[in-house]
Amino acid sequence: MLEISTQKQPDLLDLPIEKIKGIGSKTAQILARLELKSVVDLLEHYPYRYEDYSRNKKIRELQTNESVTIKAKVTNIQVRRAMRNKRITITEAVLTDDTGNILAVWFNQPYLKNILFKGQEYYFYGTTLLRNRLQLQSPTFENISDNTVGAGKIMPIYSLPDGIPAKKFRTIILQLLGSLPEKLDFLPLDLAAGLKLVSRREALKQIHFPDSFKKLAQARHRLAFDELLIMQLKILHRRETLKKSNAPKIIFLQNKIKKFVEDLPFKLTLSQKRAAWEIIQDLETNAPMNRLLQGDVGSGKTVVSAIAIASCAWNKQQVAFLAPTEILVQQHFATLKKLLEPEKIVIALLTGGSSGKEKKEIYEGLTKGKINCVVGTHAILNEKISFKNLGLVIVDEQHRFGVSQRSILRNPQVRPAKNSGLTWNPHFLSMTATPIPRTLALTLYGDLAISSITEMPPGRPEIKTEVVLPDNRQKAYGLISKEILLGRQVFVICPLLEDSDVLEVKSATAEQQRLAKEVFPSFSIGLMHGKMTASEKERTMKTFKDGRHHILVSTSVIEVGIDVPNATVMLIEGADRFGLAQLHQFRGRVGRGEHASYCLVIPSNNTVPERLKILVKHQDGFRLAELDLKLRGMGEITGTKQSGFLDLKIADPSDLNLVKLARQTAEKIIAPGLNHFPRLKQLMDKQEMTHAE
Repeated sequence: MLEISTQKQPDLLDLPIEKIKGIGSKTAQILARLELKSVVDLLEHYPYRYEDYSRNKKIRELQTNESVTIKAKVTNIQVRRAMRNKRITITEAVLTDDTGNILAVWFNQPYLKNILFKGQEYYFYGTTLLRNRLQLQSPTFENISDNTVGAGKIMPIYSLPDGIPAKKFRTIILQLLGSLPEKLDFLPLDLAAGLKLVSRREALKQIHFPDSFKKLAQARHRLAFDELLIMQLKILHRRETLKKSNAPKIIFLQNKIKKFVEDLPFKLTLSQKRAAWEIIQDLETNAPMNRLLQGDVGSGKTVVSAIAIASCAWNKQQVAFLAPTEILVQQHFATLKKLLEPEKIVIALLTGGSSGKEKKEIYEGLTKGKINCVVGTHAILNEKISFKNLGLVIVDEQHRFGVSQRSILRNPQVRPAKNSGLTWNPHFLSMTATPIPRTLALTLYGDLAISSITEMPPGRPEIKTEVVLPDNRQKAYGLISKEILLGRQVFVICPLLEDSDVLEVKSATAEQQRLAKEVFPSFSIGLMHGKMTASEKERTMKTFKDGRHHILVSTSVIEVGIDVPNATVMLIEGADRFGLAQLHQFRGRVGRGEHASYCLVIPSNNTVPERLKILVKHQDGFRLAELDLKLRGMGEITGTKQSGFLDLKIADPSDLNLVKLARQTAEKIIAPGLNHFPRLKQLMDKQEMTHAE
């Protein structure tokens, strides 16, 4: 059983791991590298796979290419050098049972000769291969005679840092499981029974040391459900809290909006009209709007946001419009200014590059209410800014802003002016050009209402997409030359290089120089990368947009918001290193004018990944978002390790049925209030405190 110090004990699950007998300060420090600091951290450090030692086969029964467990003695063991490469060592052991023998082979593990003893019996788990004779390739093993935890059963395999032996960690977990309190569930027993869930206590035991794969599946189901339930409760709690706060009521001025829409130089699509109407309805209520406007690249989200900005301005309310990059800010500002200035709506541009005098004038204009809308980067989040009547916050590509920046914007000190006496929350509209898969909408964005622009404005040409193998690169260069001679322009994207902005810049610079010297010596070629200052990027883009560069070589900084109607070719090098959604965003940088456009994707080698085939086949961003989720999984798409929100260790958030069940259960719990579920409330309060820290 678990032994701890005799000092006043906190809740067992919150107990620091150094209080556990067998875990000294050195072991605690090593485990802390994996963020394992308390008993609950250890119990929720689930095995990443299992080895089945419960079903043993006799050696005579073995077939080639099967994963098996055998119970056998080591009758001989030796280490030798590989014949062709003397740096490689090969450890060979003859394993024997009462039906025959088999050779086990390990590469570069000579130490095994010192821990596998002749005449000793072990469980061996590995894959059989035929190499002149049947062999067991690199099997793992467990000693039968030393009372090894889990020996002869389904063995948990954990991800562990150096310095923590697997056997020691299994012993610690087994010790903790034996000390779990009977009343561990935070769900009422009748609720858990109605959902046909095993108890949480039983689930923890079976996830670490399963009696069978059926019981393991039941344990995974329960623990995954718990994670998704907590997540849904957070979402619903956040939504309910927001509903209780006040927001300015933006009156629907039908005639003004009708005239504004009629005066536009183009007709709105049906889905643009529907999205605008959903936003207008939200703005008319006293509860703060919390809505996501999603639409494919070039679908016309900015004009929909302009309708919302105009409505606010006519109601004497101000708008803060944030975008993640200065290039995107400049583009939004130009578009909004063109749309809103005829309505006498004052719009200002605020970026890190704004002069001190400009900033002072803007701060004053916002405080006095003379400026209706400010468009900017994170510079808007400056604590010096104070609005007279901030009624709406719009954030474009919200996932590119840090959580702290979003929370600052919702802080009262940067909303109504301090002398105004106003205490409301502004309405909130988030926009994204990366459509959200349905499952993700229920998870990360479950507290947002969603408006979707599902159709493109008429006249947008389809972009012809083609995979070009590296050996056939000249074909791509031929098309580029042809388009440039027709007066068009070209983007070239350099491959993503992991964990190194410096290498990425070098790669882009080298590619620009290679193209200029060896491939297109008569064309002007520009360069853009993430290490440039905002003003340098802006100058580069203006030079390209003005037609002074035929080709722009760039890293992934052009993914969002670059609008060059004359660009008709997008060439993506190392395309297999980018995600499907990102590739689609790159593709959206062309096809913005009247000319036929092309997206050429070149993989790193002659193997064509599935996502490149999908990109060629599909132009619809909504469909691509769903397929990208299936290909890469939720974590990679959302960057959840950095989000601090989607803290899932075992649940698969793309399991739509389980997400829906968790959502329905959360709604039943939220309806009467969390106070009716004290253990669950205690757990959520504890998590909120942890995240706040």
